[in-house]
Amino acid sequence: MIETGPIALDSIRAVADRPGTGIDIWSADLDGDIPASRLQDCSAAEQVKAEAFPSPRDGKRFLASRAILRAILAAYTRRPAADIMFAMSGEGKPLVEGGSVRFNLSHTGGKALLAVRAAGEVGVDIQAARAVSDPVGVARALFAREEFRHLVSLHGAARNALFFRLWTAREAVFKAVGRAMTAGHFVLERCGDEQFQVTQSPSSWGTIGLRMFRPGPGADLFGAVAWQGGNEAPYVRLITLDTGDRTGLARDRRERD
Repeated sequence: MIETGPIALDSIRAVADRPGTGIDIWSADLDGDIPASRLQDCSAAEQVKAEAFPSPRDGKRFLASRAILRAILAAYTRRPAADIMFAMSGEGKPLVEGGSVRFNLSHTGGKALLAVRAAGEVGVDIQAARAVSDPVGVARALFAREEFRHLVSLHGAARNALFFRLWTAREAVFKAVGRAMTAGHFVLERCGDEQFQVTQSPSSWGTIGLRMFRPGPGADLFGAVAWQGGNEAPYVRLITLDTGDRTGLARDRRERD
C-alpha cells in the first residue's frame, strides 16, 4: 500500500489525474475546517438531512462527509461537485449517475474513509475499537467457524483487536458485493501478519480481493478495503485529505508490509 498526503481539498484533482486502475482510499477528518463554499455544493436534500440530526455535531459531520465525497468524485469524474447526481445499483449500492467510477464511503465518529475505483466494485470499512458486550456471541452468529475458533483462542485486548479486524474486513467484503452482513457465507483465512484472504465465497461473487490496514495513528482504528475482480489490485493508495485551509503537498512512501 502506498501512503500519500496530506492533500488539500483544492489539490485533489492533481492526485486523481494520476494514471492507473487501482484503488484510492481517501482518509478525512470530518471535524476539520471545511470551507463554506464546499458545504454549499451539497444538495438541498443533504442540507435538510444534516439539519435533522438530533446532535449538531453529527449533522456537521454528515454534511462534511457529503461535501468531501462530492469534492473527490468531482475530481475523478471531471464534473462540478454540485452537479453530481447519485443513483442506486440493483444491489442497493450508491453510485454516480451516468458514470463508471465506483466508490464506497464509511465513517466512525469524526473519521471517514472513501474508496474510489475507476471500474469494478469496491467496499471499504472503518471501525474504532470499543467495548462489545458479547463479542463471542456476535462472532458465533456472524463469523465463519474458522474465524470463531481463532477468536476464542485469544483473550483480552488481543481478542478485541481480532474481533474488530474481522468485523471490518467482513463489512468491506459485503459492501463490495452489495450484500447485507448475513447474506452469503465466506471464510477469512489468515495469510500474513494481520492479513486475511477471502475463501469459500459464493461463485456468483467472483474473486474477491482484500486488504486490511490501519487508517490512522494509534491502535484503536481498523480499516479494510475489498474489491471484486482478483486477489491482487494494481495498487492501493491511502491518501490523507487535509480538511484545513493549508496548501496540501503530496509525499509518497512505500509502506513496509
